[in-house]
Amino acid sequence: MKIAANAGELANALALAASLSSSNKGISNIVGLEALCLAAADDELTIAADVLDFAITLTVPAVVESPGEVAVSASRLSALAAGFLPEATIEIQSDGTVCRVGSDRSRFKLPTIALEDLPAMLKLTEETGNVALAREEAATLLVRPAFAVSTEKTRYYLGGILLHDHEEALTAVATDGRRLVRIRVPGATGLSSDFRLIVPNAALKIIAKLLGDKSVERVTMRCSKTLLSVEGAGFVFVSKLIDADFPSYTRIVPKPSSNTVTVDRIELLRALDRVAAVAEPARFHVVGLTWTEDEPVLRLCLTNSDGADDVVEAEVSGHGRTAAQINLLTEMLDGLGGQRVRIASNGEMSPILLSDIDRSDFLGLQMPYQWSARTTQAA
Repeated sequence: MKIAANAGELANALALAASLSSSNKGISNIVGLEALCLAAADDELTIAADVLDFAITLTVPAVVESPGEVAVSASRLSALAAGFLPEATIEIQSDGTVCRVGSDRSRFKLPTIALEDLPAMLKLTEETGNVALAREEAATLLVRPAFAVSTEKTRYYLGGILLHDHEEALTAVATDGRRLVRIRVPGATGLSSDFRLIVPNAALKIIAKLLGDKSVERVTMRCSKTLLSVEGAGFVFVSKLIDADFPSYTRIVPKPSSNTVTVDRIELLRALDRVAAVAEPARFHVVGLTWTEDEPVLRLCLTNSDGADDVVEAEVSGHGRTAAQINLLTEMLDGLGGQRVRIASNGEMSPILLSDIDRSDFLGLQMPYQWSARTTQAA
C-alpha cells in the first residue's frame, strides 16, 4: 500500500478513530483492539477501528499509488500525524511488516499488526428502524440532553439516552434520577417505538465529535435490537445499545400548573452565579425560588442562610415556592438554550418543570430540595 493525503484531514480522522480505545478503558493492552486498519482504494483512505462495544469507519481523500491495507497502533499513528502542519502532505506506505510514514524530509517507521488479530467489525443487520435527520436535528437529540445522563454504575440502564417515537416525534430522554430532560424532533419517526433503544454515554461522546463537523449536512440513524448505526458523509459509527428497559418516565411528568414564572434565561443564570458566589463552602448549594402575583419578579435566596436576596424581572402567574440544587439547575438552563424559560411548580415538594417559552421541543424536570434550615437531601 502507498498513499498520500492532507495532514490536517488525516490527523483529524485518526484522532477520532483513536478515541474509541480511550473511551473503552481496560482494553488498551489488547493489541487488536488498539489498532487501526488502513485500507487504500479508489482515491480514498478508509480508517476503521473496532473496540467490541463500538466501531467506526472514516474515509478521507487520498492519492492512491498502490492499493492495499495495513493495521497499526491507533495511538502512535494518531500522535504522529498530529505533529505535522495541517497543510502538509503525509505519505504512508507498507510492505506488510513495516509501516513507513513521511512528510517532506521527515521519515518514521511503525510496526504493523497482523490483520487477522483485529476483531470482526460491528455491523448492523436485521434492521428494525431508521430515520434521516439534518445534522442539527441529530445533535439536538444526541448531544443536548447528554448532561443529564446518569454516571451511576448501579443504575446502568440510566447511563445513556433513550430514543423512541412519541406523539409523532422522535424523542430523546435522559435522566440521572434527580432531573430529566426530554427533547423532540417533530415529524421524524420510524426508528423505535419501545423503551429499549438506549445509546450509552461513551458512544454519545464520540457521536458528539462526529456531529461537530459542520460539513456534514444529513445523518441517517438505523437500529437493530442490539445496535445503533449513525451514518453521515465520510463516516459510519456503530454502537452496542444498553441491554435494558428505560423507566416509564411519562408517569412522573406533572400535569400543567397555573403557578408559573417566565424569565430571561441568561439573567436567571447570572442571578444563580451571584447566589452561589456568597454561599458557604459545601458539597452543593441550594437556591430558593419564590414568586407571587403581587410582584413581577422571581426571588432567589439561599435556603440555609440569609446571605442572599436577589430578584429577576419576570412574568408571573399564580405563586410558587420551591428549591433546587444550583449546579443542577444551571446545567438544565444551559441545555435548554433559548431566550426565555418558564418555570412551573405545583407545590414545594412537586417536581420543578422547565420549558423553552419560544419552542415546545424541550422539557426539563428537576426534583426539588427540602426548604429547611439545613438542606441535606432531595425531597
